[in-house]
Amino acid sequence: MKSSFVYSIINRVWIESMRSGYMNFQKALVNTEATQKSYLEELLKKNRNTEFGIHHNFKNISSVKEFQQNIPLSTYNDYEQYIEKISQGEKNVLTCDKVRLFEPSSGSTAPSKLIPYTNTLKKEFNRGIAPWMYSLYKSNPSLFKGKAYWSISPVMNKEKCKGDVKVGFEDDSDYLGFLGRWFYDKIAAVPSAVAKESDLNAFRNTTIAHLLLCENLALMSVWNPTFLTLLMDHLLRNKVQVLDTVKKLCGDTQLSRVNEIKNMLSDDSQQDVLQKVWPDLALISCWTDGVCKSYANQLYDYFPNIKIQGKGLIATEAFVSLPYDETHDPVLAINSHFFEFIDMSTGKICLAHELFSGKTYSVIVSTGGGLYRYQLEDVIEVTGFFETAPTFRFISKSNSTSDFMGEKINERHVNKCFEKLFMNLDISPKFFLLAPAKSNGGISYCLFLECDGLNDKLLGEILFQLEELLCNNFHYDYCRKLGQLNDLLLFKIKSEGKDAYLKQTMNDGVKAGDVKTLSLSKNFGWERYFEGFLYERGRAVL
Repeated sequence: MKSSFVYSIINRVWIESMRSGYMNFQKALVNTEATQKSYLEELLKKNRNTEFGIHHNFKNISSVKEFQQNIPLSTYNDYEQYIEKISQGEKNVLTCDKVRLFEPSSGSTAPSKLIPYTNTLKKEFNRGIAPWMYSLYKSNPSLFKGKAYWSISPVMNKEKCKGDVKVGFEDDSDYLGFLGRWFYDKIAAVPSAVAKESDLNAFRNTTIAHLLLCENLALMSVWNPTFLTLLMDHLLRNKVQVLDTVKKLCGDTQLSRVNEIKNMLSDDSQQDVLQKVWPDLALISCWTDGVCKSYANQLYDYFPNIKIQGKGLIATEAFVSLPYDETHDPVLAINSHFFEFIDMSTGKICLAHELFSGKTYSVIVSTGGGLYRYQLEDVIEVTGFFETAPTFRFISKSNSTSDFMGEKINERHVNKCFEKLFMNLDISPKFFLLAPAKSNGGISYCLFLECDGLNDKLLGEILFQLEELLCNNFHYDYCRKLGQLNDLLLFKIKSEGKDAYLKQTMNDGVKAGDVKTLSLSKNFGWERYFEGFLYERGRAVL
């Protein structure tokens, strides 16, 4: 085991390599308007001879106003034809940069979106990563003394391609570039290769085993806090199994540490166990906004004395905000991309320097990956300013997406799932609705269904096929595999499902004429309003 002195040197050299990125961001903060204008001018100039640039007259655009007049707001549907061309090997389609790969993300009308990833986009992400990491370590010097656990991307079962272009990074550290990967290997508590483990139980055992062998773990960074709580639950409930994995990993080289771990795991108090195992753990980084707030607070049950830092808003498509100053909410990554914002109260489109504290906006981005005026559909609330840049918190998605654990179920995709399900099974439901439900201490999705001729066999087939269809959604499938979402449920409605739905919606204040029948609700508790029974795992539940 390396001493804290050695790790302090490695970490300091790594963080110092990000100093220039930190300084560039600090300079950009002085004048948000000028920074954003400069970025847009460079983006248009660089890509004016692409297919997209020629079609939208990039070479004659000389102002933000002209940019907005020439390019309409866009969604992923507007890029599908271009993605197809790129996948077939065409160049200079959206950007002059070569597309290195497609990074998958959840879609609305399709199970997944494929986002073009270029070298320019990687640099733009690093413009956000560098000031974030530099400020994080400088504000928390104890982090220099130990290793870090980074969980960046989901477990991928196998490498895939779309046409000539690879889909997905081979491992998490690919986000960091060559130098970043070198330092990552030196300070990572868990080797990046562990993420390639396709069996969830083995993945958790191996991840935890590496963490247990790391005596000087200083930082844990995950996305959804439930990922970490589930990992810790697995450790506390499967101590013998985990210890066996520890022994296999270290052989005879760390017998003293194995014995220490064995003694510590014999303690019945979860807080005492985790504090003893990782006495140097100083900070956990995770989502803390929106629905994740309550789950992040649950981390204190495991680590009562730990400091939790909320991550900024980072999407597959763009790096939007970063934690920069501990006295402020995350600040807009103003030199990463060009940003516009839709005022949620008026519909007016504003620039970054035109936002007001206390107001809510939906984010629009233009990036070096080839997305122009792309609507992320993330709603944020501006909470203030750092220098001239806005700070904000993530509130929710602006589209019809249900997202409690990162599953990102969108109504359009749910509609397509239902269409295929009903066609496959040749059934004609009178009423159907997918909604979240509390089950076994966690969350499931429940299909509320009114349909004639449903026997036990058919009910089981409906559950099986719908689960398969929903799992075509990249993020829903991931949450199911991690155990963040429980098994799909089915509530068989006896009669008058539409009427019950209408009455409850009206009780919520919607006029009868304004009630819209939905295929997806984000609200819990629908079982209280329908008459029927719950069906799960091949049996009826009273």
